[in-house]
Amino acid sequence: MIKYKLYQVKSELTRNFGFMGLSMMESLGVEVDLKNYDLVYEGEIDADLPNVLEELFRLFNVEHPQDFQGRSMSVSDIVQVGNDYYYCNSFGWENIKEKIKS
Repeated sequence: MIKYKLYQVKSELTRNFGFMGLSMMESLGVEVDLKNYDLVYEGEIDADLPNVLEELFRLFNVEHPQDFQGRSMSVSDIVQVGNDYYYCNSFGWENIKEKIKS
């Protein structure tokens, strides 16, 4: 089992940079900062490490956990797996461990 945390842009900041790809954020000079995100879910998933992000994307778009209160997973969401942070980008995922502020 792999432990994970799902972060989503705070609702009051969604208009500023929610659903924005990482390259667009960087071009606007916006840093990825966890203070702008809410931890909306944490749990464990039975998936192998190379596929965990895609499996989480499927889970939070097709089979939301019953106790999940957030929106479907989308661009600008962050998943923490261990000490790594992954940004849900326009196409795929980007490891932002070196870029994220917390």
